[in-house]
Amino acid sequence: MKPFSLERAKAGDPIQTRNGRKAKFITHVTGLKSENRLIVAVGERDALTSYFEDGRFYSDQEGSLDLFMAPKTRTVYVNFYRDGIGVWARCHNTAEEAYRMSGDRIGNRAYPVEIDE
Repeated sequence: MKPFSLERAKAGDPIQTRNGRKAKFITHVTGLKSENRLIVAVGERDALTSYFEDGRFYSDQEGSLDLFMAPKTRTVYVNFYRDGIGVWARCHNTAEEAYRMSGDRIGNRAYPVEIDE
């Protein structure tokens, strides 16, 4: 899991709890007590929950509600090729790019692969 970043959360990057529940940044209020400065909607019911600015729910221990940056998923397109020893692959950002660079690929197609970043 990627550590929580207040600046990235403010910029709209997706966040989640340690146990995988989706979370949504609501606001950051510097004038409140340290454990209440970060307000986040958590879970399917968007329960408003307050956090420390570093994404911790508790000050002194790890918990299932601690915040992390959610992985971003993107799709790459992979061409596979045979050589004299085995198989190798080349990744492309778009299906069109994979087609242009296809050469003598296995299966005569690019295979879409989702990657969590």
